[in-house]
Amino acid sequence: MLKFFRKNKTQLSITVCPQTCTGNRPCIRKCCSLDKIYSFGFTPGRQRGCLNPGTEYLKPKFYSDYSNPVSDTELENIPLPHFIEKYPSSFKYECPGNRTVFFVFPRVADIMHNTTIYSGFSAINFRIRKDGNILFRYPDGRCKVINTAENNVCIDGVMNFENRSDSTHVFDNREDEIVMFICTLPANEEVRK
Repeated sequence: MLKFFRKNKTQLSITVCPQTCTGNRPCIRKCCSLDKIYSFGFTPGRQRGCLNPGTEYLKPKFYSDYSNPVSDTELENIPLPHFIEKYPSSFKYECPGNRTVFFVFPRVADIMHNTTIYSGFSAINFRIRKDGNILFRYPDGRCKVINTAENNVCIDGVMNFENRSDSTHVFDNREDEIVMFICTLPANEEVRK
């Protein structure tokens, strides 16, 4: 965040403030700028990367814990999220081997598997907790929390993940149309709680 102060008629003071999240306002590390979401570019004629969705913008659904969405009553008392842009192409240099990995929801992974020549898309159901941290379950049922302040991670909406010329898919802010980018971890290391 930038703060501007006018010292006098000819001088301007600029202060760069750290992007911190405090209180009960959710803090979301977003992979693209506020007006864009992530495009896989599989739909013919569509590019890969951060693109304007044209219709909806990312409005994540919040959860109290992995199984319980925040009620409408509770949601009214949660301030609007604070979005911090955290681009995978930048934070990958802070990752082991300068590499990131992405996870999508199983429905999106199935579509991607069936419509592209690529394979091995990582599918996982994850939730955005009401504080902005990410919740997911390992296949053995254990729950984990990814502390977004301590891990290089970001989320964003996804579009253009089908390889069909007749695809009219646009981002409509479905809960299962979200991607999570995170550092690739060495085999002996786990995500910090």
